[in-house]
Amino acid sequence: MFSSWDERTEMLANKVKPYSTVFEFGSAKLVLKDMLPVGCVYFNSDIVKRNKDTLVVDLNQYLPQISKVDYIIFSCVLEYLFDVKSVLLHFSQYTNNFVFSYATTEAFSNKSVRRYNGLVDDLSENDFISIAKEMDMTFEVIGHWKSQSLYHFKKLL
Repeated sequence: MFSSWDERTEMLANKVKPYSTVFEFGSAKLVLKDMLPVGCVYFNSDIVKRNKDTLVVDLNQYLPQISKVDYIIFSCVLEYLFDVKSVLLHFSQYTNNFVFSYATTEAFSNKSVRRYNGLVDDLSENDFISIAKEMDMTFEVIGHWKSQSLYHFKKLL
């Protein structure tokens, strides 16, 4: 794993409020846990076991039930899912906030290069705006990191 990815992880962590519960999908090196604000409780999942507490799951094969949390974070995960909308809809029952990165088609448009890099879907920023609206969530661009945009979806309460 590249330490430069930590910059993106920190940008996502900065959106989390203190004393929140956080569930990270694609936890990789588990660096998010140490970047979260004071008092946060951290849960993690990845396609392989990262520590004794990792929920091992392939989100292309199975969408698990999880405890309700304040935030679900996807860092460089959604590009590898065949049905991003279904994943977000499923997990929206467990959180009021999604914070995530995504290499949109605006920034990374060449489909053959996307496939070569393992990306299996091709969503634009407008697609994410539509998904947020369908889920009754606000849409916010919180930053950019390399060819990825960083987003926050928040439920309208």
